[in-house]
Amino acid sequence: MEKKAELVEPHLLENAFEVWASGPSEWLKAIRNEPELNVIEFNGGKFSEYREGDVISFSEYHIPSDCKFNFVDVVFDSKKAVFSGVKLNGGNFEFKNVNFSKCEEVIFEGMTFAGDRVFIDNVDFESASVSFESSIFDCKEVVFFGCKFRRGLRFNSVKGVGAEIEFRNCSFFGDVLFSGSHFDHGKMSFLTCDMDMEREGSDNIRAKFNFKRVKLERCMLVVSECDFDMVDVDFSKTEFGRGGVIFDDNSFGESRLTFRFISSQGSFIFKGNDVQLVRSIDFSSSNFEGELSLSGLTTSSVVDFRHTKFDRSIDLDKIDIGYKKEDLYFCFSMAKNPDASTCFRKLKKLAKEAEDHRRALDFFAKEMKSDYWRGLTGGRLFAYYLYDVVSDYGRSIKRTLILFCVSFLIFGVIYSNMATEKTATQSAGFVYSFGHAIPIYPASRDARADAVISLFGSAENIPDETVI
Repeated sequence: MEKKAELVEPHLLENAFEVWASGPSEWLKAIRNEPELNVIEFNGGKFSEYREGDVISFSEYHIPSDCKFNFVDVVFDSKKAVFSGVKLNGGNFEFKNVNFSKCEEVIFEGMTFAGDRVFIDNVDFESASVSFESSIFDCKEVVFFGCKFRRGLRFNSVKGVGAEIEFRNCSFFGDVLFSGSHFDHGKMSFLTCDMDMEREGSDNIRAKFNFKRVKLERCMLVVSECDFDMVDVDFSKTEFGRGGVIFDDNSFGESRLTFRFISSQGSFIFKGNDVQLVRSIDFSSSNFEGELSLSGLTTSSVVDFRHTKFDRSIDLDKIDIGYKKEDLYFCFSMAKNPDASTCFRKLKKLAKEAEDHRRALDFFAKEMKSDYWRGLTGGRLFAYYLYDVVSDYGRSIKRTLILFCVSFLIFGVIYSNMATEKTATQSAGFVYSFGHAIPIYPASRDARADAVISLFGSAENIPDETVI
């Protein structure tokens, strides 16, 4: 049997608020006087009661190795809360039910988290901007649970060393920025988050979920059951390693999804997402070494794979990709995106390579339709439009049969009305029309000869007008 880990008796820093208020030098003396210190906890107080000022700072405060650093039910009632440069070696870091109602900035920049766990629980950052830029997460687990970032979050140039970083049940309002960050292994997750990130106080400025130029070597990225609205999602030039990527069961509003110039070595799964209202989905100029699955994708915006390379066939099962239109006049319309036709041409090629012939035919039809009034004009437009009406580019047997039957009936009535014999019947006109419609069928030739006699008496009496 494995031995249970020995419980370490907590040794707390007494009067933590007063020691902090005395300044970094007195803080260091107090720390050195407590060799068995393993917990520094600020619990249930206001920092302004111990020291007034616009800045509450821990940047020059030393935290001993293997020491927990906790803030529980405390109030940061200043303009700034600064933790820049603080190094946590071996100890956990916990924020729980912390109040930042008066803060304009909360700065964790350049911190080193090298303990087992970072846990930020149910913290409402109110009107404060939050930044972890250039910090290092060399720990096992980082959890942001139930937090509200009302002025966005800056995670630029962060380094993750094996950490599992999770944002769960969080709400974001404003820009979420991860540009230039590097995660060598571990996992990055956004689970059941509300990313209604239109900046508060503005109806016109769209927010950004910016993951540009991020490097994930063996780190898995999971974005699941999140609600994106009024946000542009940008992963341009990001390098996804063998850890894989999963986007599933997310809801995207009027977003732009950009994955241009990305590289992906592992599997890239994009399934079960609601993308009906998105403005664009762009995977152009990218490189996929592993599997790419878009199974079940339904969108009214064409997906752009132009200049993208695939080492494996793409999974296009049960997808429905359309394109947005703008009305011209009468029943005519034109694709809003001038590049829609070339995008569908690339999709057609991918479907052929995957031997998905039904999907290839579908993309061919949309390639031609989205080129109406753009590349296709004049006589060519009329010819392709007629092909569209008659057979929906070969996809509709039903439409062709209906047109055949309608034309058969119309010409049957016309031939009956042109009859020269008084005893001619309506049925003879239909038989004559059927004979013209299927001239190679032997029985139709005999029936047509009988119909000629019933309608016109003999072949010499057939009016020239019947030859159409």
